[in-house]
Amino acid sequence: MAEKNNGGRPPFEITDEQFKTIEGLARIQCTQVEICDIYDVTEKTLNLALKKHSGVSFSQLIKRNISHGKASLRRNQWKLATEKLNPTMLIWLGKQHLGQKDQVESTGAVEHHHFDGWEIERAKPDQIETD
Repeated sequence: MAEKNNGGRPPFEITDEQFKTIEGLARIQCTQVEICDIYDVTEKTLNLALKKHSGVSFSQLIKRNISHGKASLRRNQWKLATEKLNPTMLIWLGKQHLGQKDQVESTGAVEHHHFDGWEIERAKPDQIETD
């Protein structure tokens, strides 16, 4: 006897490999919508499949993995700055972690003049001289 078709899609079940991929996407801060688009499922379907596979919701997965992604980014920034001697990254890290900042030197005196409004009268278009 043939198997009865109940209609609709077969249930979405996450494999161990897909779960690792989803964790990786969470580490690089992909949104739930983006991950759902990759697997062509709804947010509800993704959450149900995650709970069934590992007992966690998407928001729990994100919270658990986002720090790993930030640490990886920070590690690569340090490598770029220190191993490749990237001056831009060295300056940025110095500002972020060492309190360094750009210094703007001024070498002239600044004169302050009181504004009495006469410049407005002088700038009226009907009083501009033309040759």
